[in-house]
Amino acid sequence: MVDIYRSLLISFEGSSYSLAFMKTVQRSNMTLVVWSSYCLVHAATCCAHPLTAAFGVSLDYQGLKHLVLTSRTAVDAAISVSTYLHARARAGRELFSLHSPSATFDFGRQFADESATLQTTWADQLAGG
Repeated sequence: MVDIYRSLLISFEGSSYSLAFMKTVQRSNMTLVVWSSYCLVHAATCCAHPLTAAFGVSLDYQGLKHLVLTSRTAVDAAISVSTYLHARARAGRELFSLHSPSATFDFGRQFADESATLQTTWADQLAGG
């Protein structure tokens, strides 16, 4: 049985299908790395600027179901990313999303209104400085 499997695997690895499969796995892993990074940056931003947490994430967790993941570690990471994104979804309030740009403008106004530094800069600009 092992010899048959090994023979089939060797045949598969030499085929054009193998290259396409490997590219798909590599792209899936890259997507997972990027989305994981997004979650880390989002979490850090929420700590530094709590207003961010009032708005939704711009990635839809369901997009992860199309990934081709070949290791348990990658699957666990995808589950963690999916859970994080799902918990922070706010329909119609996605921050920095082309689907709902009004949320980003609302965030910008609120952020500027709450920022003493931006208020001082604005006052200086109005005063001609």
